[in-house]
Amino acid sequence: MVLELRRGRLHIAVADASLAPLVRPVPNHSRTSGRGLDLVDVLADEWGVERIGPYGKAVWATIAVGG
Repeated sequence: MVLELRRGRLHIAVADASLAPLVRPVPNHSRTSGRGLDLVDVLADEWGVERIGPYGKAVWATIAVGG
């Protein structure tokens, strides 16, 4: 996990070693788990997924901080 402050924006990245593509479940408000990307989508200004060569992938998000 990486947290960086870049020009007034918090950049968050979380990586894993899986090469499997990210699969976002169909939204379902009754789910009690697997809602992490739903929260990221609501809270982040932007987010995405990047492949890290043969090492896996990283999900990243940016959030404006300050006034």
